[in-house]
Amino acid sequence: MKKPVIILADTDYGYLEALEIKYIERFGSQIEMEVITEPAYFAAFFSVQREADVLVVSEDLYNDELKKHDIAKIVILGEDIRQSALNDGTVYVDKYSNLKDIVNESTYDLVLKKTESGKLGGQPKIVTVCSASGGAGVTTVALGLCRSLAERHKRVLYLNSESMQYFHYYLNDRVCLDTEACRLMRQAGPNLYGAVRAFIRTEGFSFLPPLPAAAELLQISPETYRKLAEQAKEFGEYDYIVVDTENVCSVSASALIARSDCVLIIMRQDEISVEKTKILEQNMDCSDKEKFMFVCNCYDTAQESALKKNNGGRYISAYIRKITGRVTLEALEKSEGIESLTYLLL
Repeated sequence: MKKPVIILADTDYGYLEALEIKYIERFGSQIEMEVITEPAYFAAFFSVQREADVLVVSEDLYNDELKKHDIAKIVILGEDIRQSALNDGTVYVDKYSNLKDIVNESTYDLVLKKTESGKLGGQPKIVTVCSASGGAGVTTVALGLCRSLAERHKRVLYLNSESMQYFHYYLNDRVCLDTEACRLMRQAGPNLYGAVRAFIRTEGFSFLPPLPAAAELLQISPETYRKLAEQAKEFGEYDYIVVDTENVCSVSASALIARSDCVLIIMRQDEISVEKTKILEQNMDCSDKEKFMFVCNCYDTAQESALKKNNGGRYISAYIRKITGRVTLEALEKSEGIESLTYLLL
């Protein structure tokens, strides 16, 4: 199957360069791109029959003759216009709207090159990160893992399913999910991922911004995130969907874990955390060693470890060292233990 062909055409070189970067960030080498900035070359290029999956063209270069070419979707970049779609596959968008939104709109139904598994670059995996006790560091481990996977050129989507979401503290982008996206999450329709896909942001890895208030106040069910993860996996544009979850014994978390490809159970070396993890194991079948991995976070060799005294035969897949100083994404990704955990998933 040939790579999809995307043509970008605009006389504003700086604008087109920025737009091209967004396509590269999203698809990398999985697409073929043609970038045209000169009107004379544009006319000559389309003087012969052309075939493409997507043409993104400025309003001043566009003409109806382009519809005679074998182009699946034409996106016209206009100024001060609202987005609108015509029945012939042509879409008008505001040229100065968010560039990522333009990429999403132009490629929403794009069929990318697939592997034998039927998915982009291999079978996507849902990785659930959870704990039996609060304060174990589920969010920091999940974010560090996302960053580490992304540094190894994996496409990663991070979803936080906690009731109160504060993970943006570790990001530069601290924008919360807007009202329209919250409405779509509340409805949780059959095309939930497609509906909220345009709201996903990127900072090394992709993430759905945090809720602006508690999920209960917004009437967003924890089950929504399971649906979102499953639909994102089915869509196939990410290698890993990492879900940060709380209350691991809840019905929604149990359903998510059942559908996950890998489950990371985060614990600490103190006696309370170890005992709570033991209780979790008594209530959940963790016998599949390839699916369930126990991770000791904030491990400190100078401190006494209850793991040594009360391990119960449990195998610890990774020991993540305690970070001294400010906790940042860079520090999380480089922390000892995250790298070994990453290679276990690759």
